[in-house]
Amino acid sequence: MSYFRSGNTGGCDKSLYFARYNGSTWTAEADIGSNSHSEYDCFGMARSPLDGSVCRSYDPDGSSMAMRRYNSSWASQINLNSGAWPVRQHMAINATGQVMLLWDQDERIKSQLYTPGVGAGPVVDVCAGGYAGSCDVCWVPGTNDFYMVVARSTGGGGFHVYGRRWTAGAWSGEESVMNGQTDAFTVTPVVTADATGALYCIWEYWGSGKPQQWYAVKPSSLPPGPKGTVNGFVRDNLGVGLPNATVIITGVPSAVSQTNGSYSMLVPVGTHSVEASKSFYGTQAVGGVVVTENQTTTVDFALLTEPPTAPATLIVTPSNAQNQLDWTNSTSSNCNGVIIRYGTTGYPEGPDDGQLLLDRGASPGAADSFLHTGLVNGTRVYYSAFAYFQDASRFYSTSAGTASGSPYGIADFDRDGDVDQADFGYFQECFSGAFVPQNDPDCQGAKLDPDDDDVDMDDFAIFMRCFAGPGIATDADCANP
Repeated sequence: MSYFRSGNTGGCDKSLYFARYNGSTWTAEADIGSNSHSEYDCFGMARSPLDGSVCRSYDPDGSSMAMRRYNSSWASQINLNSGAWPVRQHMAINATGQVMLLWDQDERIKSQLYTPGVGAGPVVDVCAGGYAGSCDVCWVPGTNDFYMVVARSTGGGGFHVYGRRWTAGAWSGEESVMNGQTDAFTVTPVVTADATGALYCIWEYWGSGKPQQWYAVKPSSLPPGPKGTVNGFVRDNLGVGLPNATVIITGVPSAVSQTNGSYSMLVPVGTHSVEASKSFYGTQAVGGVVVTENQTTTVDFALLTEPPTAPATLIVTPSNAQNQLDWTNSTSSNCNGVIIRYGTTGYPEGPDDGQLLLDRGASPGAADSFLHTGLVNGTRVYYSAFAYFQDASRFYSTSAGTASGSPYGIADFDRDGDVDQADFGYFQECFSGAFVPQNDPDCQGAKLDPDDDDVDMDDFAIFMRCFAGPGIATDADCANP
């Protein structure tokens, strides 16, 4: 057990204490070495069915939530989130060691999933809160799922207990737990589950004008009879744990792999076929899996995927000290990103070659663009665009869309990177004089002065500021006096 001492005298300094029961007696109390902001901030505590360790949550400063894990001794603090007051935290741990935290924050129920080896996930806004943060959460054995309950106001003094299941990385739709009971003032719903996954919820109900304890049961969807556990990991081509893969065994609810790729299922004894699948990956089936009562059988999967095709129609349009890039994303359905690398000596051959220009999300077949600025006029830049599929790992297209462009400066009419005698020859041919419009389509580039439509001495002044001679890169700002 673990508890909080409030106040600031007689050893009551808001420290968290603990004691262990060995089956017959309690050990002497000991300080775990952490403080909680108040008695409202240190409710969360649960035991892991994976390894027997115990986790304890608390609020160290009134605006954040942290956790420590006990396994013979208390490990260092794990910071979970910050920026708000987390009140009445509740906690559950599943068979893969994931920790689900539930709490009241500004009269909203929030949740957060912590995965060992991965870290804390985002804070999720679940639903409206109840009286004094009345909520609870439990693990559903035989799955990696969690189930939460909340008693919240329905208006007019009435309250109702609702439940939601966490599965496949999200909270499912809300369902009634009270099953037709008239709404009345209701507090302190508590939920737990037995070894078969059946759910039990109990709450304090004041519909008769007096506090009474009511309960409801949601039977397990597992068939009756002796059972064992099938668990393991689903991994990708690179051996990285694959989240949100579906694992199926006929006759029992499917499981969904967690953030680290782990899954766990309660299965009737016998010989089974186990299948894992996920969108954009191949399906893998393992037959002859023997399940023994109260024993664990491990089945791991490696699901393979194909990378997307390369982006199409990469086009580079040069201008003064910059290149405009336009392209069409890969049409592969699993394309969800694009990366563009560049160099000045040749095309980057792979997604790690050259220099990174951009890395952004992408929709299959969509048009996109990027303006590459700050370039040196006259220096050709070579671009390679790779599509990728980002999941637990990133898989790049095996080829790239390529194009190059050499930016050019003002008055570099022949686009060779300098302003020299050849460009002056073009300017001479297009010189029209003051107030004489230059309408020749081949001479429109000679109109360097943006304030009129002729090619005169004002344009010549700009030309001379940019004139540097052969082989000398044009200054991008040469037009400015």
